[in-house]
Amino acid sequence: MIDAEQTFIQYGIDSITRQLQRLYNKNRVMIMNTYQSTLKRTKRNVCLDVLGCEMFGLSFGVKLVRGAYVTEENKLALNQEVESPVYPNKALVDKSYNETMAFVLEKMPPNSHFNIASHNDTSIEIAEQAISKRKKEFEEKNIKISFAQLKGLSDKMTFGLAQRGHYTFKYLPYGPTNHLVPYLFRRAEEASYIWVEGQKKLDDIRHELFGVRKFHYKVGIVIAGGLILLVII
Repeated sequence: MIDAEQTFIQYGIDSITRQLQRLYNKNRVMIMNTYQSTLKRTKRNVCLDVLGCEMFGLSFGVKLVRGAYVTEENKLALNQEVESPVYPNKALVDKSYNETMAFVLEKMPPNSHFNIASHNDTSIEIAEQAISKRKKEFEEKNIKISFAQLKGLSDKMTFGLAQRGHYTFKYLPYGPTNHLVPYLFRRAEEASYIWVEGQKKLDDIRHELFGVRKFHYKVGIVIAGGLILLVII
């Protein structure tokens, strides 16, 4: 799985990756490229790469992520007085991710591998529904679908996917501190969205518990064998 980086070097990474795929992705996936849904060009690039694999009879290896470097890309675009290559808000990034994911799930050639790297509940739900509907087709075409989350983030999601029978990765970043710190700061920015979504779920749970406590609890006292029992039903 070749990771994605900033746009000023991503063109070179994509070129090298495609050449490696033409050499090694014959009848099975050995090389997987990563596509960032924060980039406006991602949907188009994925479409072209799928068509290219079909044309050359290759297996398609793809890891789809939401992406990082948004702040850096915007600053570079501003300094160079060009249009930013990234979407201006998270809603458009989510739309891009889900539409690209749906396209790949529908158009993957045989013997392909699609890694859905996401911490987003909606994206995971959409993916699982599509996989369930096309399970027989994927088995016949030897298409592998896997999921991935970062270690320390969305552990419940990861374990849930694994328990439901999905091939699931847990990414563990490692290396010298001076190399890891910028990476971890980007992940912290991404995690802020996860915390917001988690807080909304927690608020919903609190609301439900409050409603149950206020309107549905019945309390009774039972005396048995010299013990006083408080019963809540």
